[in-house]
Amino acid sequence: AQGRTIRPGANDDGLGTAAVLEIARQFVQGPRPDRSVVFALWTAEERGLLGSETYASRPTYPLETTVANITLDVLQTAGKAKDMVLIGMGQNDLEDRLATLAAAQGRALTPDSAPERGLFYRADHFSVAKRGVPTLLIMGLGGGADLVEGGRAAGERWVADYTANCYHKTCDAWSADWDLSGAVEDIDLAYRLGRDLAHSRDWPQWKAGSEFRPVRDKSAGVRK
Repeated sequence: AQGRTIRPGANDDGLGTAAVLEIARQFVQGPRPDRSVVFALWTAEERGLLGSETYASRPTYPLETTVANITLDVLQTAGKAKDMVLIGMGQNDLEDRLATLAAAQGRALTPDSAPERGLFYRADHFSVAKRGVPTLLIMGLGGGADLVEGGRAAGERWVADYTANCYHKTCDAWSADWDLSGAVEDIDLAYRLGRDLAHSRDWPQWKAGSEFRPVRDKSAGVRK
C-alpha cells in the first residue's frame, strides 16, 4: 500500500528463525533426548520483549526446572571467524561449555566489545534470565568477529555497516553477497550445546556474583 515501509528482516531475525528450525530438524533426526526441548520464535521484542515475556509468565514447562536457554539473534554474514563474540560473558557456566565446543572448531570466545550498550538486558533471553534460567545470547552485533578473511577490522566493518545501513531498515534483505559459513558454525555450536544438555542430567549454574544467581538458588531443591 502507498506510504508503507517494508523492512524484510532477512537477518533480524530471519536468520535466527532459520537457525532455530534447522536445530529442531537436527533434534528430530537424532536420538530422542532424555529431556524435553522447547523451540520458540518470539514476536514483539522491540515492543518490550512482549512475546518472550508472555512465555516466561506462562511457560510450557516450569522455569525452575528449565535447564538453560540458548537465544539466536542477528548472525554475521561475512564468513568464517576465528572466534565468537559472546554478549554477557562471565554470567554463567554455559559459556564454559560453549568455549569447549568452540575450541573443537578451532575457535575461541571473545567478550562483547561494548558492554555499556547493555545488549544482554535488551534481547528476548532476558525474560527467562531474570527469572533464573541460565542463558546464552548468540548475536552478531556484540562486536566485530575476528574474521578469517580480514581479521577483527573486517568484522568491525561488517557490524558498523549492518548497524548503520540495514538494522531495522529496508536494507535488511537477502543478498547474494552473504557468506553464511561463519553463521553456520555459530548455529552448530548452539545445536551441540543444546544437544549435550538435552542428553544429560547436568544443571548449568550462574557464576558467583551474577545478579541472577540468587533467583536460581531459591529453586535449587526442585531440580534434584
